[in-house]
Amino acid sequence: MTRSLILRLRTRDNLLELLTAGVSGEWKIEQGKENEIKKVQIFNWDGSLMLEASIDASKTTRIENSRLIVGLSDADAKIIKCTPPLKWSSQNPVNYINET
Repeated sequence: MTRSLILRLRTRDNLLELLTAGVSGEWKIEQGKENEIKKVQIFNWDGSLMLEASIDASKTTRIENSRLIVGLSDADAKIIKCTPPLKWSSQNPVNYINET
C-alpha cells in the first residue's frame, strides 16, 4: 500500500518566485519518497505564508547530489496567508505529514 504524504518545507526563498518557476528549490529528500508525496507545502521563514500545490511528477527531478526538485502543479498551486503563522517545531526544514 502506497502512503500519501504532504511534504512540508521551510525556506528563505521568495514564494512568488517559486510559484512562477513551478518548482521548489532543491531539497534533501529520502530516495523513493517522491513516489509517496502527493502535495507540497512550502512555508516562508516566519511561517506567515504558504505555497501549496499538488506534485507535478513531470517537473519533479533528482539532481546529481541526490537532492530533489519538486514540480508544482499549475492546476492548484496557490499562496495562502497563515493566520496565525505556523510555528516550525524543529531545526530540520523538511517534514513529512501523512495525508488523511
